[in-house]
Amino acid sequence: MTPEKDESSPKILAWLGALRGASALCAFVFTGLLIGSGIGLAMAYVPSQAEAFASVLYLRQQGGIGALLRAMHYHLASGVVVATFLMVIAGLVTEEHRERRWEFRLGVVSLLLMIAFCFTGYVLPMDQPAYWGTSVRLGIVETVPLVGGLQADMLRGGSSFGAATLPRFYALHVAALPLVLVILILLGFRQALERASLTGGRRLIVACGLIAIAAWVVAANFPAPLEPRAASADTDYVPRPEWYFLWLFQFGKYVHGFQWVESALLPVLGVGTLMILPELRTTWKLRAALVTALFGFMFGLGALALYEDRDLPRKPQYEEGLVLKAARDYQVECASCHGLTGKADGPDIGKLESKPKDLTTERFWDEDTMRNMIEVITKGEAPDMPAFGGRLSDEEILAIASHIEANFRPRAALTVDRIHQGTTSRNLK
Repeated sequence: MTPEKDESSPKILAWLGALRGASALCAFVFTGLLIGSGIGLAMAYVPSQAEAFASVLYLRQQGGIGALLRAMHYHLASGVVVATFLMVIAGLVTEEHRERRWEFRLGVVSLLLMIAFCFTGYVLPMDQPAYWGTSVRLGIVETVPLVGGLQADMLRGGSSFGAATLPRFYALHVAALPLVLVILILLGFRQALERASLTGGRRLIVACGLIAIAAWVVAANFPAPLEPRAASADTDYVPRPEWYFLWLFQFGKYVHGFQWVESALLPVLGVGTLMILPELRTTWKLRAALVTALFGFMFGLGALALYEDRDLPRKPQYEEGLVLKAARDYQVECASCHGLTGKADGPDIGKLESKPKDLTTERFWDEDTMRNMIEVITKGEAPDMPAFGGRLSDEEILAIASHIEANFRPRAALTVDRIHQGTTSRNLK
């Protein structure tokens, strides 16, 4: 018995063949750009739990080539997973998976490798989604039968997320996985690269250039997100995976209590089927039906996950988070003395040795007020004002001072101060 010939749908098969070639080319170019941008980012990144976020924030605030490289790295991480996935799927539906069996299997390995890159790189910014998302992923790894606990402990460097975790993920991301990738490309895909260079020629070079230009344009117009600094005490944070893994996240809800189904059984079945399929006699229609069902399953679960999350509040970016945190810090740390309205009428005022200053009066505000207020918040002031310099970062202290100015400074004082600053500036000129 022989498999059904694919010549019954030549146009569809030709389109799928073109899709496989285009996705493979995109995956190749994206990989090169990811390596290049990753080298640039590594020159500024500090892989320590205390300084990682600050180094990424520096790139964001400075802008320029650093922010552009980070945006490219962020977007292409998703792009390379999608491109590699489409390459595998297109090869599965056509006869490529049988005609070039080992290239197809190496394509599956490449997809797993790209997912591993995303897994190890996701934690590096050390913002809220990086910390909590990685913690959830490591919890899923722990559910793998027999070896899950050991694997999670090796990745974390212990039984919990700590100072050893980030360096381990960084070493895997920039050293171990790239070495495997280079070996895979040079040895596993050498013949494929030779065929492409012989048949593509100049058109291939032009296509690579256009893909690279498109990647730069996307990076220039869509900055990489960065949420507030990771806070292990913020147990109310609701992490979510990358958009292309929403379906798996939703599937995990239905096997809750049997997480080994998500962490072990589903990956083994999926990868095992892809590896064995080239040896099986299957028809084009059967493979197309299976792929259609797969896409329906994934998109259906992903859409359901988005629907169930429709009422979740939007996660603020770093700058927005600073503003929200400053308002919360004022209510928790300052309002008991200065009052919610800033008029020095807080509930603890009777316990103080000195009366706090009324933040709403014009006499309180002059050109030195902000500088003095930042210094007092940082260092404290006897006898009642505690120092916050050891608990809050410089930017968080500045955000509190800005919150106080925005909410309590009289408009008249603000206008007079600006006029004074303008006059001083003109005199200096």
